[in-house]
Formats: sequence, structure tokens, C-alpha cells
Amino acid sequence: ADRLFRLNRRARQRARRLIEMFASLRMITDALPDAAVIVDPSGAIESFNGAAEEMLRLRRSDRGGNLAALLRQPEFAALARGRPADGIVEFISPFDDERRLEARRIPIIGGHALLLVRDVTQLNRLLTMRQDFVANVSHELRTPLTVVVGYLETMAAEDLDPPTLRELLRKLEPPT
Repeated sequence: ADRLFRLNRRARQRARRLIEMFASLRMITDALPDAAVIVDPSGAIESFNGAAEEMLRLRRSDRGGNLAALLRQPEFAALARGRPADGIVEFISPFDDERRLEARRIPIIGGHALLLVRDVTQLNRLLTMRQDFVANVSHELRTPLTVVVGYLETMAAEDLDPPTLRELLRKLEPPT
């Protein structure tokens, strides 16, 4: 009887530790700014965090439902099923055409998967601004460089007299 009591007490202690670990994990995932959804091998929702409620509009009643069917987004549905091979897709939010989302699939034990979804709208805007800036700077530099190259080609001519050469050099000096 004493042995049975000790075994029962250890089992309760292990269960308590598991519950505490699960609560800690839940607290950590709820603190994430990214949506986190755990799906089973068939794509059914097992668990999700608060960000998934906001970003993917998931509700408690969606647990057990098929994530791909709920969102109806082809790229995301393929990812939830394990394709593409690299495990990352970017798509327009099914709830807001202005928002771009990036989803990543991370395989976990027993065919289950963790799907992380983040809003990349601002990042995409910044990348576009950077590309536009580089294109504008490149264009703006090309015009004066063309003029400088023209002067240099003229100066390279062998039959250029010294007064003309001095005049061209003066034009290439920076303004004071």
C-alpha cells in the first residue's frame, strides 16, 4: 500500500509539472506578436495563441476544424498540407487586402506542425521604399556622370589646345 501511495504521489507530481510547463508554454506563445497555430497531420487545429485569434480570426470553436478550409487561401492551404518544400509562403490576408502575411511551417513530433504567421506589410513597404530610393539615386547620378564622361572624352582628344583644356578643367571643378 505504501509503494502504491508513493507511485500515485509521483504521478501527481509529474502531472502537476506537466501542467505548469504547459501553462508556461501557453504564456510564452501568447506573448508572441506572431500567430502560432498547431495542427495535426490532417491539418486540424489543435491549439493557437492570441495573435492567431486577431490575425487569422480564429475562435475557440475552430479547434478541431481544418485550418486550410477556414482560411480559404490557396498558398496557405498548400503550406498547411506540407507544401512548398521550403515551408514558407507569403500571401494577402483573407480579411484585409492591404495586409501581407508570411507563414512558415515547422514540423513537430508525430506529423504535427507549428504554423507561424506574421504581418510583413510594413517590411514590404520599407523594401519597396529602399528599391525606389536606390533607383532614384542611380538615375540622379547617371546624368552628371554622363556630362563628366563627355568632358573627359573631349579632353582625351589629342588636338585640344591649352586654353580649351583649361576651360574644360574649370567646368569640372566643384562649385565653391
